[in-house]
Amino acid sequence: TADKLNPQSAKLMSKLIMRSSFDIRDIVLSLLDACIRETDETSEQIVNSCLTIFSNSMSLLCDEKNLLTVLLNEQGGRQFTELMVQKSIKIVKDCKSTHNACLALQCLCLLLKNSISARGIVDDEARMVVVNAERFGKQRHFKLEKEAQSTLAALRCQ
Repeated sequence: TADKLNPQSAKLMSKLIMRSSFDIRDIVLSLLDACIRETDETSEQIVNSCLTIFSNSMSLLCDEKNLLTVLLNEQGGRQFTELMVQKSIKIVKDCKSTHNACLALQCLCLLLKNSISARGIVDDEARMVVVNAERFGKQRHFKLEKEAQSTLAALRCQ
């Protein structure tokens, strides 16, 4: 229930995940990687959960200006950034689930806003994936369109 939620606990959990304490971040990333290759409903739900974990954790840390520090200074931060950008682009490109594509774009946008190395990874092909997601969103899915627009805006700030 809402009265049992504690913002400090959420911040602590986000830091534990993103700093990969006890390899949590790497385990979730491995699970994401394994499930994006599958086409069954359970795998899509797991992808959704993994993306939600990363999106929520990065959003919370971004609000406190801690995400950049984690991505730059923590062990494996640069490797995580590179892999997460690649996985996010793949999820958006495949678009098996528009909801997962939206979450992947949220993650990508947060990475682009907080990491120079993330901006360096995104090439013209990846940019076209986001542009195509925006076009698809304009026709069929408002939230996908808005997430793609935010991601494109982050790309323009390079």
